[in-house]
Amino acid sequence: MGDGILDHYVFREVGYSIAPANVHAVSKPFASYVIKSSGSHGAVSEACLHVLEKFFQPHDP
Repeated sequence: MGDGILDHYVFREVGYSIAPANVHAVSKPFASYVIKSSGSHGAVSEACLHVLEKFFQPHDP
């Protein structure tokens, strides 16, 4: 997860990248997913929920 001007370099190398709503315009096109929250306004928790929904199946004993 990143929002800076240089984060696009990392976004290109990782399997899945997440950016907050206030991501720098240079990096935004390289993010796999842009969340609705801005940094410091619930962005990390929203990103965690997104990862859980996208990559994990709910456990239902």
